[in-house]
Amino acid sequence: MIVLIRGFILILLIYLAYNIIKYITHPKRRFEYARRRHQLYLLDEKDQIQKNFLLTYKGMVFEGEKFTNPSSRPQVVSIFIWPHQESTIIPSHEVKILEQHILQQYPNAHIDWKNVQAAPK
Repeated sequence: MIVLIRGFILILLIYLAYNIIKYITHPKRRFEYARRRHQLYLLDEKDQIQKNFLLTYKGMVFEGEKFTNPSSRPQVVSIFIWPHQESTIIPSHEVKILEQHILQQYPNAHIDWKNVQAAPK
């Protein structure tokens, strides 16, 4: 009987440790942490081209839609980005920072912005 109880407790501890690690490393949680800390973070599933990505920078949240080339090899050729808040104003040098970060993931993509007003430096 004692062996059975110990086995059950061991299985319960393993299950709890697995769920805690899974919660801590979840990408959506890391995205929200970066948004609250006003950091740059890109939440993207690079292997799934048809899914949109989320980008946070200085507490602002942007969503990007990826478009592929209809050739034999799927490749992202165009990205449209828009803010979650209407008519966000960000300095033009920060727009370039965001574009450089996105181009690290998708080097052949052309980036277009929707509903973003670039303020001068």
